[in-house]
Amino acid sequence: MQRHRTMSTFWELMLLTLASIALAVNPPCNIPNENFACCGAEKYNINTHICCHGTVNSMNENHACCSHTTYNIQSHLCCMDQVIQKQTADAQCCGGSYYSPAAESCCVDKSYTISTHICCQGEVNQKSAADATQCCGKNAFDPTTHLCCNQTILQTNSMIHCCNEEPYNTTTNICCNNTSVQKTANENTKCCNKLAYDPAKQFCCNSIIILRNNILDCCIEKTYNTSTHICCKHHIQQKIVGAADDTQCCEDTAYDPTTHFCCNGTTFLKHSTVDCCNDVFYNNSTHICCKNQVEPKIADDDTKCCEDTAYDPNTHLCCNGTTFLTDFTVDCCDDVFYNTFTQICCKNQVQPKIAADDTKCCDESAYDTTTHFCCNDTTFLKHSTEDCCSDTHYNTSTQICCKNQVQPKIAADDTKCCEDTVYDPTTHFCCNGTTFLTDFTVDCCDDVFYNTSTHICCKNQVQPKITADDTKCCEDTAYEPTTHFCCNGTTFLKHSTVDCCDDVFYNTSTQICCKNQVQPKIAADDTKCCEETAYDPTTHFCCNGTTYLTDFIVDCCDDVFYNTSTHICCKNQVQPKIAADDTKCCEETAYDPTAHFCCNGITYLTDFIVDCCDDVLYNTTTHICCKNQVEPKIADDHTKCCEETAYDPTTHFCCNGTTFLKHSTEDCCGDTHYNTSTHICCKKQVHPKINADDTKCCDESAHNPKTHFCCNGTTFLKHSTVDCCGDILYNTSTHICCKNQIQPKITADDTKCCDESAYDPTTHFCCNGKRVLKHSTEDCCGDTHYNTSTHICCKNQIQPKITADDTKCCDESAYDPTTHFCCNGTTFLKHSTVDCCGDILYNTSTHICCKNQIQPKITADDTKCCDESAYDPTTHFCCNGKTVLKHSTEDCCGDTHYNTSTHICCKKQVHPKINADDTKCCDVSTHNPKTHFCCNGTTFLKHSTVDCCGDILYNTSTHICCKNQIQPKITADDTKCCDESAYDPTTHFCGNGKTVLKHSTEDCCGDTHYNTSTHICCKNQIQPKITADDTKCCDESAYDPTTHFCCNGTTFLKHSTEDCCGDTHYNTSTHICCKKQVHPKINANDTKCCDESAHNPKTHFCCNGTTFLKHSTVDCCGDILYNTSTHICCKNQIQPKITADDTKCCDESAYDPTTHICCNGKTFLKHSTEDCCDCCGDILYNTSTHICCKNQIQPKITADDTKCCDESAYDPTTHFCCNGKTFLKHSTEDCCGDTHYNTSTHICCKKQVHPKINADDTKCCDESAHNPKTHFCCNGTTFLKHSTVDCCGDILYNTSTHICCKNQIQPKITADDTKCCDESAYDPTTHFCCNGKTVLKHSTEDCCGDTHYNTSTHICCKKQVHPKINADDTKCCDESAHNPKTHFCCNGTTFLKHSTVDCCGDILYNTSTHICCKNQIQPKITADDTKCCDESAYDPTTHFCCNGTTFLKHSTEDCCDTISHLNHIDNGAKLKHLTTPTSQSNSKTQTYM
Repeated sequence: MQRHRTMSTFWELMLLTLASIALAVNPPCNIPNENFACCGAEKYNINTHICCHGTVNSMNENHACCSHTTYNIQSHLCCMDQVIQKQTADAQCCGGSYYSPAAESCCVDKSYTISTHICCQGEVNQKSAADATQCCGKNAFDPTTHLCCNQTILQTNSMIHCCNEEPYNTTTNICCNNTSVQKTANENTKCCNKLAYDPAKQFCCNSIIILRNNILDCCIEKTYNTSTHICCKHHIQQKIVGAADDTQCCEDTAYDPTTHFCCNGTTFLKHSTVDCCNDVFYNNSTHICCKNQVEPKIADDDTKCCEDTAYDPNTHLCCNGTTFLTDFTVDCCDDVFYNTFTQICCKNQVQPKIAADDTKCCDESAYDTTTHFCCNDTTFLKHSTEDCCSDTHYNTSTQICCKNQVQPKIAADDTKCCEDTVYDPTTHFCCNGTTFLTDFTVDCCDDVFYNTSTHICCKNQVQPKITADDTKCCEDTAYEPTTHFCCNGTTFLKHSTVDCCDDVFYNTSTQICCKNQVQPKIAADDTKCCEETAYDPTTHFCCNGTTYLTDFIVDCCDDVFYNTSTHICCKNQVQPKIAADDTKCCEETAYDPTAHFCCNGITYLTDFIVDCCDDVLYNTTTHICCKNQVEPKIADDHTKCCEETAYDPTTHFCCNGTTFLKHSTEDCCGDTHYNTSTHICCKKQVHPKINADDTKCCDESAHNPKTHFCCNGTTFLKHSTVDCCGDILYNTSTHICCKNQIQPKITADDTKCCDESAYDPTTHFCCNGKRVLKHSTEDCCGDTHYNTSTHICCKNQIQPKITADDTKCCDESAYDPTTHFCCNGTTFLKHSTVDCCGDILYNTSTHICCKNQIQPKITADDTKCCDESAYDPTTHFCCNGKTVLKHSTEDCCGDTHYNTSTHICCKKQVHPKINADDTKCCDVSTHNPKTHFCCNGTTFLKHSTVDCCGDILYNTSTHICCKNQIQPKITADDTKCCDESAYDPTTHFCGNGKTVLKHSTEDCCGDTHYNTSTHICCKNQIQPKITADDTKCCDESAYDPTTHFCCNGTTFLKHSTEDCCGDTHYNTSTHICCKKQVHPKINANDTKCCDESAHNPKTHFCCNGTTFLKHSTVDCCGDILYNTSTHICCKNQIQPKITADDTKCCDESAYDPTTHICCNGKTFLKHSTEDCCDCCGDILYNTSTHICCKNQIQPKITADDTKCCDESAYDPTTHFCCNGKTFLKHSTEDCCGDTHYNTSTHICCKKQVHPKINADDTKCCDESAHNPKTHFCCNGTTFLKHSTVDCCGDILYNTSTHICCKNQIQPKITADDTKCCDESAYDPTTHFCCNGKTVLKHSTEDCCGDTHYNTSTHICCKKQVHPKINADDTKCCDESAHNPKTHFCCNGTTFLKHSTVDCCGDILYNTSTHICCKNQIQPKITADDTKCCDESAYDPTTHFCCNGTTFLKHSTEDCCDTISHLNHIDNGAKLKHLTTPTSQSNSKTQTYM
């Protein structure tokens, strides 16, 4: 209905429009009446008629216009100006016809049935797939069998799809951004804009395909280095130094989770009591975070969470999110309560306990751990040599479990695992899952090899050693323990009164650290530790962890008391004193120092001309010991040491470890020797003296104190009214210096300072920094007077002074500024690595303060500030308060960073380059210096005769520019400048700005003429020539280059181990010069240079000026690193390997030696030996008929047996080669080094031929021969055999007085009874040896495995020491001890004794229901009457046992009868004999068993 009303309205509007047009054509009806209107030229009554298309019609209800007539809108339709009767109430127009929208629709001007047809671009098509039918242009198709591509219907298959209206094969192509491209990785191919790529080898970033490696990745549309950066919410952030791969993201910011935490998108410095719950801070010491809800702790640190509620686990338990009062017999399994005494929870299933507390879970089942074990969720009966490896049970005696893989043991119980492989740790070591042959200078740190002599492994990080073997680790950092100490993972500069105890700082002057416990010193610096307790060693001593009152004849040695008057303690060994109180220790041995001395742990008879240097004996009359090095004396007893070198102090002196020839006016300043008569040493800097010996130092500079004074490290001319205020000079007659502020004087010399102001002390006093009119002798603090000599005023609070006038204020408190500092109103003990940033303390070694913001240091001390942020100046630069990643083509200009390859910065203005890198600045503009020049800020086109002098243009053909002054040329182009004047250099020379007429032997030096034949000019200083024309200049001095050398302006006497490197002279024996940079040698003379750096070529290699840690698969080819496992380097060209490790180089190319051969730089395909298949020099030859000997082709003598001897071929079956010559083989001839010899008469010892001494018994001793029956060999030297002389290691010793213990010579203690205990000797009558250590014999001591123990208090069980439980009643149960009165042992395990439990063989059993018969458990037959018969149980009331078999009891049977019966024995003499006693007695029956 609404539709028809709308149409009616439409037609009415149309009629009104037509009427308007008619009015424009026809004159109006001119009937000025509101009830009439015009219809064309005709007037009509609008209340009774209607105008339809220029025709007046009668108005009827529900009628409207249809062309020139009217119609009933309820019963008819107006379709294309035709009135059509409605067939259905909802009928609508479709062209000149109508349709019913309930079942039909209109396709332009055609109606169709929507259930069977579809309208496609104005055409009606029959549906081919019901409602699934779709349109393709004007046609319909079934999308399940066909597809539409570019308005063409194609038959569907799995391989054809459509991409931007074009068909493509999905097996070979992929549709990328409406473009069909070929696949690069089969089904794994991905799209990058309109390109395809292999995601396994590449990745897409900003529509660019990049080769995938382990370093690069994509952050939204930018690539970044994953080793140095991290992607945080589409922002690339630099990884924090020290956190590396631990760096995490907090929203779009990177942070170090070890030092900071993230809360609500912001990072905060970690604090021990602050944490984040959801997005809320909370105090973790008083609260807990439960499911993002902050809850108060109700049981301190024991508090737990139950869903979002906190509870005390000591009093409650949590089950199914609800807390319940704890009942120790009840617990929660999943959401079910159960009895913990009788039940167990296995994978949320409640199971009954089957072995009390020994019950365990195996998957969802319970089992008895004493009899079974669990493997792969299945239980197995226990066996001593079985165990479980992942899902497999295996034999532990022959196999080992490595990463869930069962492997055979290859070194018995020493076998170890390396990932899933086994290895023998005595011959190999494991690194990164691979085993390597043990090399004692190489080890593994995490997964990286390193040289143990130059590096150290700190928490899986390889760090270079700082001071050789003294270097220690502090967490993952290396440090020098002589200058630093480690506390709680951080290194600190050593301080005389600060140290670290466990993770706590403490004051070493008042406290001591005893086993990680800080204790107060009770005897000042004499205080000692006894375990965790401090004690006074003047009154007590410590023994075995307990302090005792000192008794001067008793002391403690290790854990043993001893009599100090008769014994001495040597390395925890008690030894008898052999020289009363003069007795000394030499390692573990006592000796008399008046008769012997100790060297390297061995005592020697004192000889006043022999002493010990480190571990070496030396002659003190001829040698001296310098830093553990023996050096010959060069000045008898006057000889001194300079580091490790000896020198004569009468002729030389020592400076920085180097000796110099003595001179009365020479000395040492820092590391430099200098002339004391002409120079002075200021803060290790050498300066020439200004006023002879009156010269003084001002910081690092020198000055004359008679004429100058020093202010802020700068010297000024002295004046009666000038002084220094802070860093500023001021007039002392008119001003005063107040807190480094210069103020005018008020009353001449009486003026005083009040804070930074000046005041008159006769009329005022200073109160809280303000001048106050004087009233009394007191001062003012707020509103209160106070005594300034005893108190101080801090923020209007009066505080007592701590250190007299040094006392300072920190907020309202007073403090001593010499020991503390103030931060945010709180005082802290001063520390070298702690400071204040704004209001917060921070560690200066790990952080930096940037505009009161604490930032982590990125690169240790190189870190800089850029506004409030920290940055690494080696990788970034700061521009306008923002850090920008350094790039070879980027820089900062004013506030803008710009590309230096395309732009130039001129006075903070960025301009595009005109002529690439040749572009220059002219004031704020740019110009091309090849075509223009700049003069006075203006550019001019270049001209051959025009240039700029100062700010003025001039003609270069007629004039010359001298110091910005234009002068006319004197002799055309030869004219030169002398200061501001021009001169002719052919007739004059210039000196000190003046021209002088030339002379053959004269010249100008600075401001002075000099004779060039006798003198030399050195930096404007005239010096006499030393060796005529050979004299050279060294800065301002002259020297003879034949005897001295010049280094950085100083001359040095030439020396075989000294040289000059750039500006520094150095010792060539200890250092190396790399591109003018001096570096200490790392590995002695093996040290090599890599550009400006030094490296150890055994552990590192150099590539393109950078050193890299040696790696098995990385090397350098030319200037490029390459992977040796996949490529090969051929003459600095990287080539891919053809056949893995078999690939070889042929000139610059790689080839497969199994298929090709290289000859003279060219590769040839290999053929059979009938052709040619090898190269000799530059010539191919037939290997089947010839042999190549030193690039000479020789015919084979005996086919494949032929060998080479130098350039000749020979038959090794008939000849042998010796020193390049062949000899006929003989049974008694052979080759020794380069000599052939007769083996029957001579012997070969290390390539030296010697005649045999005792026929075939002759032996070699290094390069010599000897008779072993008469001589013996020691350290390569032969000695005549002697009954009391033998060889120990490499040293001779007296066997009657000494014994050889593991190549160590030890004095015999008790003649021939002396034994060895590891490397020491001991008396077996008084001591015993235990684990390589000697122990004093005692009736109650013995050795258990590797440990000595007290037999009265302990017991030894299978080499394990255990304390006795019940004195001597204690027994062993396998490796454990137990009290047999309360426990029993079964199968190596102890059990509490029980009246109904015992052990049968290796199995527990119930004695009330079973009996143990020969280690077999049998059920009892008649309770406690049950007996055993062999391995079986029987009832003795009904049966009897005979010979291991039970028989039913019978009144006339017994054991002997039964035996006879069973053995078929006749009633003969034997049976008669057995039964005789029975027949003799009538009153009693006797049984014989």
